[in-house]
Amino acid sequence: MRSSSIRAVTSLVALASVTAQLGCSAKPAHPESVVIAAPIATSSADEPAAPVPQRADARRRKAGSLRIGETAHRLGFDLTLTAMAECEARYYEKSALKKAGQRLVGIEMTFEATSDTPFTPAPYNMRLIDSEGLPHTYSFRGTCEPRLQSSTLEETGTRSSGWVTFEVATGSTDLEFRYELDSDKVIEYDLGT
Repeated sequence: MRSSSIRAVTSLVALASVTAQLGCSAKPAHPESVVIAAPIATSSADEPAAPVPQRADARRRKAGSLRIGETAHRLGFDLTLTAMAECEARYYEKSALKKAGQRLVGIEMTFEATSDTPFTPAPYNMRLIDSEGLPHTYSFRGTCEPRLQSSTLEETGTRSSGWVTFEVATGSTDLEFRYELDSDKVIEYDLGT
């Protein structure tokens, strides 16, 4: 312990020596009436400050977000969310969901092919985003039936309908549904709950 305190004192003496050689003083470089602020690289004094991002729990009806019952038209398919409901857990799923603080939310949807290019709707591209911004993926739990089948839609007018279930936190609110095929084909629905 004594050797570490000797090293510390030696370091302080060396620092004081270097400071004295450079001619540093304790006086501020500017008069006391001048306030120096840290520069911000992306703004100037003439520009207004950037808006503070709002929390995700604020109602966020985004431009381009749809509501249940509306249809999203994309190249090759249409997607319509027709209903949302709390799904009942099966008797053997209840304790695990309760322990994890989760509930089951089901969304009924219909995909319709709008071209002869094969398209396969898949639940692994779907997310529910809660008010905290946390994503929730699909689950095989629950009794919302019939389930959406991931069958290929090969001809114009072919449909695939069913329920997709998600596990979300019990107290989560302001849910948003996202179907993400590619970065340019993201479909968002504001579920408003």
